Amino acid sequence: MSAGKAQSSIEFLMLLAASTAVLLVLVGASKSVFFSGLFALDIQTAQGFLSELNAKSDMLSFFGEGSILQAKASFFGSARIFSEDGFVLIEVKSPVLVQSKLLSQKTSTDVNAFVPETSGPVRVELVRTGTGVLIKDGDP
Repeated sequence: MSAGKAQSSIEFLMLLAASTAVLLVLVGASKSVFFSGLFALDIQTAQGFLSELNAKSDMLSFFGEGSILQAKASFFGSARIFSEDGFVLIEVKSPVLVQSKLLSQKTSTDVNAFVPETSGPVRVELVRTGTGVLIKDGDP
C-alpha cells in the first residue's frame, strides 16, 4: 500500500469519526426537543381537560344527586388530578425531562377531586353529590 493511499484512508476514518460525533450530538439534542414538544402537548391537553372538567361540573350542578358524566384525556407523560381550596388542579409530569407543571382552574361549583397519578389515557367520572361534584378515577 502506498503512502498516499494510507494517508487517504486515515483522513477518511478521521472524517467518518468526526461526522459520527456530530451526528450523535444532533440526535441527543433532537431527543430533548422531541420530549419537550410532548411535554408542551401534555400541558395543552391538561388546560383543555381542566376547562372540560369545569364545564361538566357546572352542568352537573343542575342535575339530581347521583348523576354521572365522564371525561377523557390522554397524556404522553403522567398526570394527577386533585382539588384544593375551590380549585381543580392537574399536575403534569415528564419522566424523561424530569419536569412537572401544575395547572389550576377556579370552579364555581364545590368540587372534590382525586385521581391518582397515571399515564396514557385518563378517564374520570364526575358524580353529583348532595354538596357538589366528586371527580374520581373512572377506570375499574
